[in-house]
Amino acid sequence: MIVNIGKDIELNVDVTKLPENVRAHVEYIGLRNILMDAHASVTKESSANVYADSLAVAEKKLAAMYNGEIRVASSRTGDPVRALAIKLATNAIVADWTAKNPTRKKTELDAKSVREAAVVLIGRNEKYLATARVTIESTKAIDADIDDLTAGL
Repeated sequence: MIVNIGKDIELNVDVTKLPENVRAHVEYIGLRNILMDAHASVTKESSANVYADSLAVAEKKLAAMYNGEIRVASSRTGDPVRALAIKLATNAIVADWTAKNPTRKKTELDAKSVREAAVVLIGRNEKYLATARVTIESTKAIDADIDDLTAGL
């Protein structure tokens, strides 16, 4: 089983080599995380009865899983230039906000709002896309330079 652990790292895990106690723990953690994610959006602000509404959402998710329904991580390929431009713009927005608010923490920022602002920024300033394009092309050139060296490994 290929497991994507982030940072473009994927591990090939042979789950048959895991001892039973480890497999049981992995199943428990996986189920717990999926069910926790299912009810995470239920808050004091969105619900009059957080416990009851959270329980209902978690039970609905579990029922869907029993029926074979599960949302899986997407493996779509996007536009790497646009993705990098958004990242560059996001970094610029966060840096500007941090400089203007030295006593506040970056964790106070709403990630969705920052991303939306970054999209607006790359629309206003083509330098973000241009810089991203140059960076991506440079990376491709570097990767091409090492292809012959890694072929024999």
